[in-house]
Amino acid sequence: MFKKLLFAPLFIFFTLNLISQDYEPILKKDAFWDVIKVNRSSRNPCHYNQINRYKIDKDTIIDDKTYKKIKHYAAIGTRSGLYECLHSPYIIDTTKFSFSNHYYREDIAEKKIYRLEIEENDKIENIYYDFSLKVGDTLKYPIFAFSKFATVWKIDRDDENRNRFWLTTKNDGATPYFYTEGLGGKYGFYHDQDYDFRSTYPRLACRGNDMVNNNCNLTLNSAEFLDTRLLQLKIFPNPVKDILTIQNTENSTVKIYSVKGSLLKKVTAKTNLEIDMSSFNTGVYILEISSVNNQKKYKILKQLKPIPTFLFKQK
Repeated sequence: MFKKLLFAPLFIFFTLNLISQDYEPILKKDAFWDVIKVNRSSRNPCHYNQINRYKIDKDTIIDDKTYKKIKHYAAIGTRSGLYECLHSPYIIDTTKFSFSNHYYREDIAEKKIYRLEIEENDKIENIYYDFSLKVGDTLKYPIFAFSKFATVWKIDRDDENRNRFWLTTKNDGATPYFYTEGLGGKYGFYHDQDYDFRSTYPRLACRGNDMVNNNCNLTLNSAEFLDTRLLQLKIFPNPVKDILTIQNTENSTVKIYSVKGSLLKKVTAKTNLEIDMSSFNTGVYILEISSVNNQKKYKILKQLKPIPTFLFKQK
């Protein structure tokens, strides 16, 4: 009798272990998804003007169950033009973030992820992802649609041999949405509904974690990011005859020195800066641009303006 009792928990342990090995969890520690907000409007020349990082945060215990929250980070980068287009480098500012309004937990044995919504004293938990479904099964309250139900019309494997579930609210599989084991949905794990899909839609740009970045966006704090602007400087023309233009110099100090080290001009830079060098003598000057923790120097050649032809008398 004792042997039978001893064998039972061992059998359960190995059974659960086999189940867990057959399923790759999504809510892994420090996992993140970088999602682009794409503009459909043909009048807007930007491919996109917003990038968000959604990252798994630490554990939260609610009613003796372990949940995760999702941290939201926004990317910061150079913006320019009428439509405030976002240009590279796209850097995640880790000093500013917000949290999702929901809590998430993953049941590995069930192959399901649940989402908990708390409104005042009410707690509502629904299935967010279900990897136990079969073709023809339905998922209640799918995250990608405004319908109450979606049907699994196909299950296949992605390029990394992970199980991928295709769902649709129509019988013919039109306009399908998919989610993938170990990764999450078509747009990353988290879908925040901040898209009307007529003018904007999300696109998964990259995924990773703190240990494996997968060449995703860099993560810097605000002060460090200001220094990256020095990598984006555009200085022209060089040689210069009168006006020297410097772009992307926001929050920087610009100084011009003679080759002997004398300070000739000092300017607190705006986003784009124009310096009148028409009165400077012909020769070489040192342009110094500094931000919070960085500094770069450039050699600028001042050319003599050509003498207008009307000053010459014709013979």
